[in-house]
Amino acid sequence: MSAGPADGALSGVMRYDANSPTSNSAIVSVSATGKIQIQATTTTNTNIDVQGYYTSGNDVTAAGGYAPVDQSRIVDTINGVGLPKATIGSGQTVTIQVAGKAGVPAGAQAAFVNFQVDNATTSAGYINPYATSSTSRPGVALNFDGGPYTSIGAIVKLDANGAFKLYLSQGNMIHLLMDVGGYFTAGSSNGTFTPAISKLYDTRASGHVAPGQTVTVDVGGVGPIPGLTEGLTAMVGNLTVIDPGTAGGYARAWASGAPEPKNVASLSFGTGTHTNLITVPVGGNDEGAIQIHNVSPDTVDFILDLQGWYADPSVTEIAVVGGDFVVGETYDSTQLAARGVSLAQVVAIESGGSPLTDDQLSKAMDGTSFDGSNPITPLPGATALDGTVSIPPEENQAATALALTGGVQYSTVSTWLDNGRRTVYLRYGYTSTVAGGGFGYNKIALWHNLNINAVKLVTQHPVFKTYVAGQKYNYEAYIYRHLCTGYGWFRKCKTVGVVDTVVSVDYRTSPSQFVGTFGVVTAYCQGYQPRCPNWVKAVANG
Repeated sequence: MSAGPADGALSGVMRYDANSPTSNSAIVSVSATGKIQIQATTTTNTNIDVQGYYTSGNDVTAAGGYAPVDQSRIVDTINGVGLPKATIGSGQTVTIQVAGKAGVPAGAQAAFVNFQVDNATTSAGYINPYATSSTSRPGVALNFDGGPYTSIGAIVKLDANGAFKLYLSQGNMIHLLMDVGGYFTAGSSNGTFTPAISKLYDTRASGHVAPGQTVTVDVGGVGPIPGLTEGLTAMVGNLTVIDPGTAGGYARAWASGAPEPKNVASLSFGTGTHTNLITVPVGGNDEGAIQIHNVSPDTVDFILDLQGWYADPSVTEIAVVGGDFVVGETYDSTQLAARGVSLAQVVAIESGGSPLTDDQLSKAMDGTSFDGSNPITPLPGATALDGTVSIPPEENQAATALALTGGVQYSTVSTWLDNGRRTVYLRYGYTSTVAGGGFGYNKIALWHNLNINAVKLVTQHPVFKTYVAGQKYNYEAYIYRHLCTGYGWFRKCKTVGVVDTVVSVDYRTSPSQFVGTFGVVTAYCQGYQPRCPNWVKAVANG
């Protein structure tokens, strides 16, 4: 079944089997007249229950900005978590507390949860979640079939105490598992929702998903979806699993770059086709992605239909060298300061690379004229000089004027002291198309997309310093990517990615060619050859 605005495109919202009641939640954009359309592939009866709505905002504070949290299981009646260790019986109503658990604060108005119903009978039925403050139970039914387990994603309204009630239909007996993925605030200009329709992922044509395999799905930067640097925080979509095998299992989705959450499931499935609404935080070292794990012994197909995304336009981004951060964890101002990050150093990272294109900087090295912004001073190759060599302003480093007897490639761009107070030289060098060729700033900036500050900080805060050969040493440090929200001392930063960065320095001397030691040979990011991600260049603790 597909749904969409009455005058727009449709997106898949549910797969269903014959002669079996099936439920799923969906977030559907409405037309200008407030209408939607649905389309089924077979003749069927359909019930639509409204759980809530989004306003256009119109540049004013909207009620209910969305904040994702690390997925956590807060209800498990099999093990006595959140509710007694017992089945929920026919016609029984239970109260489930959400606020105060899994990072959901007091005052949250609603929560995105994923129910897993383990049916202890062979009869189909339904669960009915509603706020405890309601004077009567609303007619919103989340149906499950007679099979052993069903996953149902839903947005549940909370009462003033941060709780809701759940009613089980007559004639049924179930175990209930419930995972929390995020919450809605009382009022916010951030965490806004943008509806969109797109098929993000479909393995039916590109290759199946093997037992135990984890796949990465790009979200940020795909079509109209913004990236992490534009405030993207979470995506909403319907995940479908097609299992032609015999065992079944479950799928687990989480933010790329974060540790895989334990004991949670985004979609539990048996054999056949199953769909569930998921809301997943995005993360990673690039524009933003999610990962999906096939936790089953069967080979399956994944289909992910986008319904929209949440974004916080106030999000800024920082990169930090070292600090013992954990990807997926959130740090407040005190914890940031304890790891050497001053709030005054928290700056937004600008997208894009050097103001000079690769061929412009290479031509400048050869003395060839060109048009471009922020050019360096062109000098003929192999010309002896005694003066100052300028560098792009983005480096924010003063060039060092030294008496040089070699060509321009040995001119010094910058010097500093490493962690052992030994002088490190960075020379202009050159870039070569030959594998392993070139050295210095030219190679590092053009070929590996790093800047002086990042190189300097790695040598000053290495996790490892290893001897290579001759007088050559490798410095290695972790540069962490953080997304930050809030202001002043209320700022919090979540670690969403990490890159292992290596700087190679040669301390040999050659008075006939250059003053001091040879210096930095190269710098690069492990696993990102040849170019490091742009965000690595904007380290905040420099």
